[in-house]
Amino acid sequence: MSQTIVLATATSAEGEILQKQFTSAGFDVCLAESENAALDVLRQTPTDLLVIEDAVTLDGRGIIQAVRSEASLSTVPILIISRAPTSEEIIDYLSSGADDVISPFQPRVIVARVRAILRRQK
Repeated sequence: MSQTIVLATATSAEGEILQKQFTSAGFDVCLAESENAALDVLRQTPTDLLVIEDAVTLDGRGIIQAVRSEASLSTVPILIISRAPTSEEIIDYLSSGADDVISPFQPRVIVARVRAILRRQK
């Protein structure tokens, strides 16, 4: 049985690359292009991991807070992909409830991190 990843991304080019990488690695991927869409997918689909590509048009912190405050979603692991985050931003993501933050955008490294997070969840 394959594991399901919800990929919240506002950038179509990088989202497509990640979706292909995850699918090639054997994951089922549900794409969400907004905060509300991500929450809707999470509520409707049993999810093993939420990956958020944080961008100006997508509020990663808002999604983290919404997921962590909802009992049925609060245990879903969250991986943040952020371009050149400062130390303070990384601390803020982790303090908000993210399980890991990765930068820069390296699809194969991201897939390896996803596998590591999911391995710890078993």
